[in-house]
Amino acid sequence: MTVQLSENMFERLESATDRPGVGKSMVVETALERFLDPAPPIEGLIHEHFDRISSQLDRLQSELRIVAETVALHARYHLTITPPMPQAQQGEACALGRDRFNELAKQVEKRVRSDRSLMQETIDRLSETPSELESDDALPLASQGRSANTVPRPDSAADQDQPIAAVQEDGSNPNFRHLPNAFC
Repeated sequence: MTVQLSENMFERLESATDRPGVGKSMVVETALERFLDPAPPIEGLIHEHFDRISSQLDRLQSELRIVAETVALHARYHLTITPPMPQAQQGEACALGRDRFNELAKQVEKRVRSDRSLMQETIDRLSETPSELESDDALPLASQGRSANTVPRPDSAADQDQPIAAVQEDGSNPNFRHLPNAFC
């Protein structure tokens, strides 16, 4: 095969093949390989990367919609079942609400820092066998003091109270289902 090169290109080829083990045929073959099978253009790689990011954002948007609907349903349920409170009790209720919210904030921070979501914990708990779910060993110990945040355990003969706020048990209070208005 005969190839004609310009003087400048020929000099560059000569200097590239001055090193031992590098021949003109190897350089020409490598150059032809790159020319005939070029690497994908950077625009294509960027486009693929943007497509992947777009897909992740779509999934995130969908998950945020689920969270927003969950919060809205909970708010509607809570506002529907909560009876009006006499003016005399509102100060105490606000203080209790503030304390509960502070505890909730602590638990949210703890869960955000961990890699285990409450939803996954609940799914795992629901996949347990029924005998594991109803075991008295799985229930937390009764609290010592009575507070407005507790209700008597329905299956307990002793006067032991359990925290009713799920945040008191790291969001995993198995007694939460025994509340008078519990739907879980």
